[in-house]
Amino acid sequence: MLSAGRKAADALGEELCAVLMGKGVGSLAGKLGEYGADKVYVVDADALENYTTDAYTNVLADLAKEHQPTVILLACSVAGRDLAAQVAQRLGTGLMTDCTDIAMEDGQLVFTRPIYAGKAFVKAACPQTRPVMATIRPNVLAADAPRAGRAAETVTVSEASRDGSCLARQNMEIRTGRYSRLKWIAVLKKQAVRQKRN
Repeated sequence: MLSAGRKAADALGEELCAVLMGKGVGSLAGKLGEYGADKVYVVDADALENYTTDAYTNVLADLAKEHQPTVILLACSVAGRDLAAQVAQRLGTGLMTDCTDIAMEDGQLVFTRPIYAGKAFVKAACPQTRPVMATIRPNVLAADAPRAGRAAETVTVSEASRDGSCLARQNMEIRTGRYSRLKWIAVLKKQAVRQKRN
């Protein structure tokens, strides 16, 4: 997914960012740079050790509101589908699910997804609403070979730096179980123009 994001970011002239959430995940940030990320936001907290809808939605939705990405790509896994739907609702945007291809057509990203149990495919785009959100089916996009030594800027996002703590805002119960030790990655492409203004 990072390789596809890298190609899309280059075509759009934008920065490719990754969001890394979990407990003890900071050491993985360097590897994401080798696969094309320009910047990695690391959110490392005890509350994120196991996947929960509320905690992960709060983190990703707050980051998206703060940094205004053009596109958010997520894995089409059980957790990814759950998280994508919640974040899309929180941001008031649409969501294209189970995509198998990403292409640039007429200056915008176009996503291909199967319909009718895979008997046909449809292309979809989101020309107006931002951010564009999509979940990508596993093992359908080619991964580029890592570039050894390529480094990404690492930004540590702490609870204390966020108003009211995005992790604890809803006084939620942290559940454990089937998503134990999930290290989930979301890919964001930030608009270069917005970055320059900041």
